[in-house]
Amino acid sequence: MSDHHNYIFEQVSKKHYPFLQQLFLNAFLQHIPLGEIERRYNTTALGAPQIGFIALDAESGEPAAHFGVLPLKIINKGRILLAAQNADVMTHSKHRKRGLFTKLSGFTCSLSREQGMELLYSSPNKYSYHGLVHSSKWVHLEDIIRYDLKLKIKTFPLPKIALKSNFLFEKYLIYAKWVLKKLVVDPPAEFTNQLLIEVPRVYRNSAHINYKSGTNKLFIKIDEVIFWIKLADVIWIGDIDHYEKVTVTVIQKLKKLAFKLGYNSIVFNLNENIPLPESFKEFKAFSKDAACYQVFNPELNFKSMIWTGADFDTW
Repeated sequence: MSDHHNYIFEQVSKKHYPFLQQLFLNAFLQHIPLGEIERRYNTTALGAPQIGFIALDAESGEPAAHFGVLPLKIINKGRILLAAQNADVMTHSKHRKRGLFTKLSGFTCSLSREQGMELLYSSPNKYSYHGLVHSSKWVHLEDIIRYDLKLKIKTFPLPKIALKSNFLFEKYLIYAKWVLKKLVVDPPAEFTNQLLIEVPRVYRNSAHINYKSGTNKLFIKIDEVIFWIKLADVIWIGDIDHYEKVTVTVIQKLKKLAFKLGYNSIVFNLNENIPLPESFKEFKAFSKDAACYQVFNPELNFKSMIWTGADFDTW
């Protein structure tokens, strides 16, 4: 453990965005434009400003670590409550194993409680799982399964090639939207699936949908079913409005679209304890992610929350 007098701890504000940009590059090898960081952390319309803390090296002033949450709303038995999703946990390679994760987590959780958050949730990666669960005492309640449908007849992987260049992927999206033009529908005022309606879930009103919007995210309608999809290295299904309306025919049409778009995999996520509908039999479990929670309001009697792809911070 480090002597924390070697660090300055500050609540994250706009002035820290260049520091966060450095941490993204060091921790994840990702160059994130400052405008994208600002957009990501602009959660006021979702219920509250972003909450996070950063550690700065007291001598050099360089960023050492960050822990933050993105506020949003959850609907629980008709009640809208304020919650937040843990995201962007980063420690610079020079400052690891010095207890910064636990220190910053404590600051963030305390302020989240003070700001009226009723619960926090997270899907930590393998590097932050131990610190979150064992040091910060978040509870690992369940796993979220990633299900993959692999096309039997392979297509040319056009989007994977296009993703090597921002310019190429922008051109690819023009092609993809042309293929999908008869299926694309306007974003709905709300978008929530009807699975186990008594179980809490993210409240996806128009503000939330707008926050999650992007040039590679679309609502498409196949027969009577609306899919929220993200075009990335795979077709990622964020959610479906009515799972019970998904027929074998709908799945076949989805596979044909994937083939035309250059995708060999269709992916979606769902809680492990929710059985797959029969029409999804071609989807096979591929991997799983931990679903961890910090509950501040014991009156919630919180046991689980519906998760789909659109509920990950990477969506």
